[in-house]
Amino acid sequence: MKKNALHGVLPLLVFALFAASLLSVLAAGAHSYRTLSQRDDLAFSQRTAAQYIRTKIQFSRDQADIRAESFGNGDALVIAEIYGEETYLTRFYCHNGFLYELFAPQDTALAPEDGEAVLPLSSLDISLENDLLQLRLNWEDASRTVIVALDASKEVLP
Repeated sequence: MKKNALHGVLPLLVFALFAASLLSVLAAGAHSYRTLSQRDDLAFSQRTAAQYIRTKIQFSRDQADIRAESFGNGDALVIAEIYGEETYLTRFYCHNGFLYELFAPQDTALAPEDGEAVLPLSSLDISLENDLLQLRLNWEDASRTVIVALDASKEVLP
């Protein structure tokens, strides 16, 4: 009788061992997928934010109208362009954990909340010296520096 009971329990133990190993492999795979997905999302956000600002700078009509100024609680990159007879300003700045873009006529008084959130970003530091614009984009656990030569005869750095 003990022999028959052992024959019935042994397949159940083998099945339980197989099921436990299968669940552990699935859990490890799910953890790896989540980690890779978060890393890729962060990398996408970093590349896109840097490239977005850089492209806006390169396609501005008159690059002499690019400047850095204080806006809200931090730095803002300002691109001034003339449409018709009116000057419009495009501001890029960091507010509430996001990169914001604000496009409005020059004489309009607006607050940082009036812009459009583009991508997640913790802070934005801007310096402009000798036609070299340096943008430091900061996230909670990473940062990226973009350097753009505003003089067309100079090379644009990555």
